[in-house]
Amino acid sequence: MEAIRKATEEDNESIVKLVRETMREVYPNYYPTGAVELFLSYQTKENIIRDIQNGIVYVLENDGLMIGTGTIKENRVCRLVVRTNQQEKGYGTKIIEYIERQILSNYDTVILDASLPACELYRKRGYTTMEYKKIQAENGDYICYPLMQLQEKIQLLDQSSDLLNNELIGTTTQGRN
Repeated sequence: MEAIRKATEEDNESIVKLVRETMREVYPNYYPTGAVELFLSYQTKENIIRDIQNGIVYVLENDGLMIGTGTIKENRVCRLVVRTNQQEKGYGTKIIEYIERQILSNYDTVILDASLPACELYRKRGYTTMEYKKIQAENGDYICYPLMQLQEKIQLLDQSSDLLNNELIGTTTQGRN
């Protein structure tokens, strides 16, 4: 059974392993070596345990297996990762939807630094690019990524549009019977 819950300190090792393994498997397809190493340097046990202790890390589990994780820092989505062998199964969408609801209950906008592999997921969800960022790694490689946002008003308009379309489809279907 799937469940999203707050991470506990006992989850720290599993989260570190999940995040680092996923980045090592996926990121070399999108970024140069120095950029991958820079990403990995942020994913330390110390950083993750601090976030867990602050109550801002969530995990998605399915039948006791940790499938993914995400972190909320104010109105910012951080460290959103899904196990590579579980990608393309809707788990990323489940985590991001949960995190968006948490953020939008307190803020009007969700912000995230989008990794290149996840940009398309965010665009499909209505995120727009605010600006492009660039960080230089020690070896001279660069990490380039979009800073993206999702505004609550856009989400509400989309939901209203979907509801209206469903009502129209339902009316049309009922009219044919």
